[in-house]
Amino acid sequence: MLKIHPLVLAMASAGLVYGGVANAAESAEKSVKVQQEIKEEHVLVTVPVHRQSNQNAIPVTVISDETLRDKSGATIGETLASFAGINNASFGPAVGRPVIRGQQGARVTVLQNSTSVADASNVSPDHAVVSEAILAEGIEVLRGPSTLLYGGGAIGGVVNILDRRIPQERQTRPQGRMEVRHGSVNDETTVVGKISTGIDNFAFYLDGLKRSTNNVQIPGFAIRENEEEHEEGHEEGHEEHEENTNGYVANSATETQSFTLGTSYIFDQGYLGFAVNHLENDYGIPPGAHVHAEHEEEEEGEHEEHEEHEASINIEMERTRYDVRGDWHDVFTNIEHIRWYLTHTEYEHKEIESGGEEAAEAEDHGTRFEKRSTENRLEIVHKNIAGWHGAVGVQANVEDFSAIGEESFIPPVKEKSFGVFLLEDFHSSIGLYQVGMRLDRDQLELEQNLGQESFTNLSLALSGLWELNSVFNLGVALSSAERAPTVEELFSNIGNDQGSYVVHGATQAIEVGNSALDAERSQNVDVSLSWSQANTEGFLTLFYNDFADYIYLRNTNTAQDDFNVYAFTQQDATFHGAEVELKHYWQRHEAKIFGDVIRGRLASDEDIPRMPPARVGAEWAYQYSRVTSRVTVLHAFEQRRAGTDEAPTDAYTRVDLALEYALNDSADSLLFAKVKNASDEDIRESTSFLRDIAPSAGRSLEAGLRLSF
Repeated sequence: MLKIHPLVLAMASAGLVYGGVANAAESAEKSVKVQQEIKEEHVLVTVPVHRQSNQNAIPVTVISDETLRDKSGATIGETLASFAGINNASFGPAVGRPVIRGQQGARVTVLQNSTSVADASNVSPDHAVVSEAILAEGIEVLRGPSTLLYGGGAIGGVVNILDRRIPQERQTRPQGRMEVRHGSVNDETTVVGKISTGIDNFAFYLDGLKRSTNNVQIPGFAIRENEEEHEEGHEEGHEEHEENTNGYVANSATETQSFTLGTSYIFDQGYLGFAVNHLENDYGIPPGAHVHAEHEEEEEGEHEEHEEHEASINIEMERTRYDVRGDWHDVFTNIEHIRWYLTHTEYEHKEIESGGEEAAEAEDHGTRFEKRSTENRLEIVHKNIAGWHGAVGVQANVEDFSAIGEESFIPPVKEKSFGVFLLEDFHSSIGLYQVGMRLDRDQLELEQNLGQESFTNLSLALSGLWELNSVFNLGVALSSAERAPTVEELFSNIGNDQGSYVVHGATQAIEVGNSALDAERSQNVDVSLSWSQANTEGFLTLFYNDFADYIYLRNTNTAQDDFNVYAFTQQDATFHGAEVELKHYWQRHEAKIFGDVIRGRLASDEDIPRMPPARVGAEWAYQYSRVTSRVTVLHAFEQRRAGTDEAPTDAYTRVDLALEYALNDSADSLLFAKVKNASDEDIRESTSFLRDIAPSAGRSLEAGLRLSF
């Protein structure tokens, strides 16, 4: 493939962007209005007290509907990965979980309309987050005291994916959107549509999604450790070379479909609504992930067994979610809002070797994960009382989880959790103060009275935001958060002895839980300086997290039948880092620079695995008449602190280009074209479990049409 240096692309794109500077002055008055709309502060839906995004000690990441048009990817992790402090933990192109400040899994809470997505993404890195960014109306990422609204364990942060499946307002006419897009890098075709309407006091919502892709194309070989051997022609005698592929990642195709139906009854003091969503997601796990330790010499029978382990694995996922939501305002004298959420989710997925119909029909082949969960949540927002304004609430969850089949490594578990929370704001002449508290009780019971674990956790937070002058604000946040161990951390392979451990098929590793784990506690400090002056705004945030009894998966350097054994264990750990972002607007231009860096260390002085690399990026957008162009350059430095037994990753520079043409003056219907990874970089993310197996996609041309009414 032709390789173009990323700096050349960036300079050429900048020239195109500035090609219309002379014309920009002709409509300066209109451009100022556009800038004001861009800079208008977002009212956070995730925070029930209607706080704006600039009223937080720690900057909030907000992705509006317009930004999603440019940033939305196939996964939530991919969609968020270009924002300061957020990375993507992929397990092939179909799985992307958000990583916030180096934290992922159970330390990052993912919500759908303020209640848990209730999937199995925390059980294993190969399980996808069950939510579609392309259907969202917006995404909010919170850090700091506000996260206590949704759980003390959200030490990394809270990602809330927002849509309108339960209408909240009366509609006098139908509104909707349809989009079709096609991408070259994996032959992706996506069709999505949504419509909402109403009759009198009733409102209705309907959406649908269909996506199909083939294997993703990459610049070079998929399995990095074998690339040099391929180039040197040392293919003989290395059976793993049959697993490697040149120019694409094998078994990375996907099929996704989703539909949602919602309705609400709207009355003068609020609404009561119901919605149901059904999603199916079938995707492959790259076969290199299944290669286990290699013997130097194999007998014929052993070789056949080795080939059997190398069979492809496909995941067939299905989820049905039912939502009930009510909102009543100004019901009592001192009560501003009463909000009620009830969510029931039925989730299952099958891990099927070889992906064939015969395997799918075999009862003893593969593993089926099932999860049934019900979440009940009540929030009461009170009006200003002696200067204090805030919310108090309760949250109760019941989950039944089971893994059935020959590779079932987690016993059936019932998890019950109950939490109470309080979040209060106090406005004074010198600043804004916020206090948060949450008390959680978690109980996990193994089936047939085989054992149980229970934890009571208290989390506290305090923050202050001070206006230093007309330009600068200073924010400081202190918090102490506790997180109970998860099901997989406690009970993976519980009761099994060395030599009889069950292998997790998708990861081809043995994961061993520890029922003696304690809750982990983190003491956190954030200091943020934000500024806003004329057409310039930005922030600089420094953070430090001190963990006691940090839970992580450690390589034991032992093996069973050539499969590596990993064990959940605890020791103290620290994380520290910085995030920065600066935006400037002038005429019809918008420029942004951003960057982040993080370091994670265990008390044993080892690097924590899968830490993000230091990054710096720039984005430049220009709008003239109905045409908008954008160029984004992101440079990630090499990650040499990869963690014990983890491979380091090289630096890369990624360039993305975008061009939109509005079909009408309101710009809600448009044609768009994008070039992603324009320089065709070989990108291996240090946060990915499969960085040596499945690199990120190569150069891709994506084009589409979006129609709104």
